[in-house]
Amino acid sequence: MHTFNHRDGQHLDIDGARIYVEEQGNPDGPALLFLPGGFDQIETSNLLTPGLAATHRLIGIDSRGHGRSTLGPRPLSYRRLEEDVKTVVRHLGLAHYGVIGHSDGGIVALRLAADPTNPVTHIIPIGAQWELPPDDPAREELAKATPDFWRKLFPGTRQTYGVGTYEALNPEPDFDAFARAVLTMWLSDGDDAYPGEHIRNIRARTLIIHGEEDPSSVAPTPRPCWTGYRMRSCCTCRSRSIRPTKSGWTGCCR
Repeated sequence: MHTFNHRDGQHLDIDGARIYVEEQGNPDGPALLFLPGGFDQIETSNLLTPGLAATHRLIGIDSRGHGRSTLGPRPLSYRRLEEDVKTVVRHLGLAHYGVIGHSDGGIVALRLAADPTNPVTHIIPIGAQWELPPDDPAREELAKATPDFWRKLFPGTRQTYGVGTYEALNPEPDFDAFARAVLTMWLSDGDDAYPGEHIRNIRARTLIIHGEEDPSSVAPTPRPCWTGYRMRSCCTCRSRSIRPTKSGWTGCCR
């Protein structure tokens, strides 16, 4: 198969949650992990997977609480998502792997690559950020992403991150609890949150993807966030799930 379908995978029991993992593509190719953004799930990657399936072992992981993965009793954090990925990697026996991560998944990719004990060969964070300072204007907008707000904006199954899609896929659906957990993670601080200055430890090959016309970004103020050729003015992005534009509200999964 060339795409993720939520039928061919398996669940792994990890610290109180059941994490859904699905493999497609070439089983003998180099491993490439797909980590979706907040409220989203692995089928959002299906625009990319057909072009990679012949050459790569594609491994999609629904983040804790997302898609077909249950939330479990533990607080949701970027560290928790990182630990889940590391457990999946150990279970599959991967000696090396690359990561394509969108938004929240990209933040997890940065955390993974910033830990030199992880055998990450390359990462492609898409619309991800390395920090969220206390005075960042994104905090005020993110705080508006309540369960009721998300339900009103994305009620059905049209989007992979819609409430209807979540309720159809998740084995233990509780959208209010799930949405509150995601919002808490977005606004969190400390070692369990954004990677911050730890990205200076990244040695994996890195491709940063950020659209200049992406409405999920505030006006950029370029500033280098780590030394070397890997990332120059990459820290101009402030990716959000929900934000106002001149024409009203728009949405893009974090």
